[in-house]
Amino acid sequence: MLACAGCPSILAQAQTCSEQDIHANANDQLRCVCALSSRALLQATVADVELSNDRFKVGSNVHRLKVRAWQGLTAAAAFLSSSRQEQAATAALQELLPILAVNNPPSIKQYQEAIVAHLLLSHTTLIPELLLPHLVSLENGNPAKGSHILIAMQTALHAQPEQQAVLLPQVLKLLLPWTNHHTHNIRTFAQLGLCCILDAKPLDSWPGWREGLGPGGIDIVGHVQRFMVENVDFQRFRRAMGQGILSWSATDVTSPRRIFSTALHLAGAEETPVTFEGVPEALMDRLITFLTAERVKLREAAADRAAGYAGGTAAAAAAA
Repeated sequence: MLACAGCPSILAQAQTCSEQDIHANANDQLRCVCALSSRALLQATVADVELSNDRFKVGSNVHRLKVRAWQGLTAAAAFLSSSRQEQAATAALQELLPILAVNNPPSIKQYQEAIVAHLLLSHTTLIPELLLPHLVSLENGNPAKGSHILIAMQTALHAQPEQQAVLLPQVLKLLLPWTNHHTHNIRTFAQLGLCCILDAKPLDSWPGWREGLGPGGIDIVGHVQRFMVENVDFQRFRRAMGQGILSWSATDVTSPRRIFSTALHLAGAEETPVTFEGVPEALMDRLITFLTAERVKLREAAADRAAGYAGGTAAAAAAA
């Protein structure tokens, strides 16, 4: 199923790759082969009719195969991390970012998000070039927007300190408009992202905010933060979502230990149940569970009010 027309030429490409550097040793050549193989696997996954289709039954054999394919691609992303592989990583990201818009369940999408975050943190110059433009455009909120927000937040928080000074104010300003979006998951991810950034880098103590936002920007963000801290409904929502986002680590994302544990997905490493093929519960699953529970509470409250109103009317009529 994963046959790739370009695979037979991998060794020939690797030889060309090694010839570009006369100092390349056997390990460099091996990594070059592995990097090319990773690209071939990604291309094959994207081109495969079943693996690229978003119409499948959750828990089916196709779902199982897709999960295994993306778990394998997560491990293979390790070979695109070195500075020598920036061109290959750029090409991979250009293929991966549009895939985030495909309507895949969270059990698959969290692997895609982890790969993108890993490659961007390995090649941080690509963050403003390839990722942030997806947040700049305010025209629509496609299915990938929540992923873009989560990846942008984590990559900005885990970049080197000198890069954080530039990225964090940019990401925070880009998140603010999306906190008002009418779509639940986009608004939720933006709100959680903004809260987590300010939890990690407080407005009153991290020096990067004053230069990146200016006094007026700090005042605006401060008002938003106070609402999110003091509003009872929002605090209940944050408790339901958990505090795992800030516990995510950018280290060894591509290792099997991370791939098959709750420590992989960008929503954090809280103890969440493993649901399918070694995949832990994703943030989107927790969001859906929270919203479902809230809807049930609203329906019960409305039914209680209607029953109370009916009882009052009946009692008044009987008394008369």
